[in-house]
Order: sequence, then C-alpha cells, then structure tokens
Amino acid sequence: MSVRLIRSLLSGHERFAVTGASGWLGRTTLELLAGALGPQQFRDQVVGFASTSRTVTLRAGTEVRLQPLHRLAELAPAPTHLLHFAYLTRNRVPEVGVPEYVTANLAITAAVISAIQRFRPSGVFTTSSGAVYGPDGYFVTDVAANPYGALKYLEELAVRCAAADAGTRSVVTRVFSLSGAYMTKPELYGLGDFLLQVLAGGPITVRATRPVERSYCAAADVVTLALACLLRGDGQEDLVFDTGGDVIEVGQLADRVIGALGLTEVSVERSWDPQAPPDRYVGDGTAMSALALTYGLPLLAIDGQIRETAAYLRDHSEL
Repeated sequence: MSVRLIRSLLSGHERFAVTGASGWLGRTTLELLAGALGPQQFRDQVVGFASTSRTVTLRAGTEVRLQPLHRLAELAPAPTHLLHFAYLTRNRVPEVGVPEYVTANLAITAAVISAIQRFRPSGVFTTSSGAVYGPDGYFVTDVAANPYGALKYLEELAVRCAAADAGTRSVVTRVFSLSGAYMTKPELYGLGDFLLQVLAGGPITVRATRPVERSYCAAADVVTLALACLLRGDGQEDLVFDTGGDVIEVGQLADRVIGALGLTEVSVERSWDPQAPPDRYVGDGTAMSALALTYGLPLLAIDGQIRETAAYLRDHSEL
C-alpha cells in the first residue's frame, strides 16, 4: 500500500535527497523510493548522504552508494524533496560527552540549513523527537540537562525558519516509538529487546519496575505520510505532528509479542509495582491519523508491527 501511494503521487522528475540514509528511517525511505520509482529512476533521482561515503544494501539486494553529508549543499539546483534523518541519537551522549555531542549535531543542522538556502528544495521533511516535550508539557530548552531534546527542538525551529525563508514546504514529525525493518540497535528499544529475547528462545524478561507506557507506529507509515505531504503539494506549508499509535504498557507489549507470534510456550517474567508513577512517553496521534485518512493509508496496528519487526530481526542475525 505504501509503495502504491507514493507511486501515485510522483510527477516523474523529482529528485530526492536523503540524509542519515544509512540509519533506520533513512534505509526505510530508500526502500520505499526504490519500490515506487523502479531501478533506473531510483538510480537517477535519489541521492543519499551519511557521515562518510559508504554503500548500504537494501533487503531486495539493491546497493546504494552514499555520499558524505558535507556534499549535500553541492547539489545543483533542481526540483528536490529533502528528507532529513541525520542526527546523533541520545545514547551517544555518554559516549562522546555533552560538548562534543552538541558540536556534532549543530554541524549537521548547519549543513542542512546551508543546503536549503543553496538549492531551495521543493519540500523538507525533518524527523524530530518526542523528547522535545518536557515532563511539564513545555518544550525542553536546557541543553546541559537534556541535550538531545533541546537540540532537536532547536533544529525544528532552524529548519522550519530556513524553509520559510526559501519559500519551501516544511514537514516535521516528532517521533516517539517506532517499529519495523531496519531497526538499529534493537536491544535499546522495548519492542526490539523483547523480540531479541524470544528469537533467542525466551522467556521475555521485562526489566521495568514501574508502569511504562509507549505508543508505537510503523517507520514505513511515518515515511509514507511524509512523502505524501511533500509530493501532494497542498495543505499546510509548515506542518508539525507527533507519531501516534495505541498506548500500550510494556508488560502488555510483551504479552502481545507472544500472541502475535503464536509463542504460547514463552513466558513473561517481571517484578514491578503497578502503583508506581508511570513512565509515559506517548504521542498525540490525532494529526497523524487525520493525515492517514486523507491519503488513504491504513496505519499498521501493533500486532502487524510486531510481526514485521520480528521477521526483519530474524533474518538479520548480525544485529
């Protein structure tokens, strides 16, 4: 359905520039575009960027050569949709330290802003994060306390402003919890961790000692809606929305993993206090659901998300 929708919106001459193309959402984007465009047009119209030159291989065997990010601004002016996923994730903060983390991410944002100014894309899609919201509901601005959330919010503002100055459509999605193929470092995510456990023979050990609530949506659905918003060319010129999905507690998620995969022999082990204050990280999916309805995209439900993610992890033992 995603590939058909994207194909139906193509005009035949668009160029697609994808930053962070070696990552989870980047490779998801490359795969969807490869399916929608076909081999020759994909080679001619899609250019991917990563931190360094490298080659990534998609599930169908398609090899894609990626350029270093600093070459993004060198693209010749042409009708282009820019999809921006490049960023150091929050798990890198302890590894590199806050000052280096801030410097590296500001350099990425600056490269994207420079590119917007130089070749004035037809539209820009940026993935932000649910981490931009603080516990009080206000946007995070303390870089020292929460560098990832604060920098993501600043990047949102910078890219939206640069797009407006260039007369370019901007779409920002604040990502909460994702599922699907190309999941990187699955052990860091609740769903990925549970699937790794059952693929190794189970049981599922839920480590959370208090209620933990999450809302999951498929990465492919996020990218499909982003491409639809850029390609259709109508509606809001500055659109921001959260990823949605049904809210599920991680203990319930473990049970759904067992049920969706038919693993009745697998048990769930957990020691927790259900009355403790919950850790709630969920998006307001109202706008995303409305967009899906507008474009006729049925959003993948949680059981389907579990099966698709499990199939990918099962087939990629190097993870």
